[in-house]
Amino acid sequence: MNTLQPLVQEKAISADTAIKVASSGLGLHHLQLEFERGGADGLELLLKERFGGKPCVTANKRTVQHCKLFCFKILRYKHKKVID
Repeated sequence: MNTLQPLVQEKAISADTAIKVASSGLGLHHLQLEFERGGADGLELLLKERFGGKPCVTANKRTVQHCKLFCFKILRYKHKKVID
């Protein structure tokens, strides 16, 4: 859960959602990696992946959108840092 604190602090996800993400075995690094590899659609599929008929993390459109935006900002910052 500690690795998800930046998402919670930026209000991209709630603490309850962070617990769901962590309990599914995912961390911030996994979300970023999926965003880098599969883009926004890949991250959305990861968060909405179904297990036992229910989303493993969340199917909430707003939460998914906030996660995508957060990962986009991090990726943009990483690329800007490399260029500078």
